Amino acid sequence: MNTVRKNHRGIIIIGPICSGKDTRSVEICERYDLAHVSVSTVLKEISKDLNSENGKIIKDYMDRAKLVPDDIVLKAVKEFLEKNEGKNFLLNGCPRTTNQLSELQEFFTIDSIIYLNVSDDTVLKRSAGRLVCDRCKKTTRVALLEKGDRCPHCKQGVPKPRKDDDSETVKSRLAEFYEETMPVIETLMNGIGKGDGSGSIFLEVDAEKGDNAIWCDIADHLNATIGHLY
Repeated sequence: MNTVRKNHRGIIIIGPICSGKDTRSVEICERYDLAHVSVSTVLKEISKDLNSENGKIIKDYMDRAKLVPDDIVLKAVKEFLEKNEGKNFLLNGCPRTTNQLSELQEFFTIDSIIYLNVSDDTVLKRSAGRLVCDRCKKTTRVALLEKGDRCPHCKQGVPKPRKDDDSETVKSRLAEFYEETMPVIETLMNGIGKGDGSGSIFLEVDAEKGDNAIWCDIADHLNATIGHLY
């Protein structure tokens, strides 16, 4: 797995479905000039190529709202890093398993970790009110729209419910999160998250607070952990 030199570095944002990872990732990347590695977006692009074996496999897993196999995820992440050589990165959606974490650390230096923590009830409420634009694919919320409104981001598309946001699918994804990803969070928190003696690089954020409070927590943490690096 050492086909990529360990000269890539950046931060990880992690949390359950509907914890706000995509929204915070965009804010962080704009503020700190990071390349956003949205693993779900990268995989969706690959899944469009049904002439490739990986494209077919990814589409099958994503259609069933299941985690894509580790080796395919890591290959996709590596290829993205290589195509954007020389940049610092924010990983959103990887690592989701302890195996992914172990393999990732062979070619990626983790400088900071942000864990967005929300309750199961909040996840279910947010997923029930979430819409995705059929054009730009950005997310908005039912409460922010009037009937017939166009997407508030691109102003052209129509926001629609996600097919994988029904309550049973969300509950299944939460169960998968606790089984597969919570061990990753615990490993990060108790391992490299402690830092090298100059301070912790792991931040747990109460992602149910107001937007400004969440951003202040994240900005303070990143200024302390990567402000002197990038």
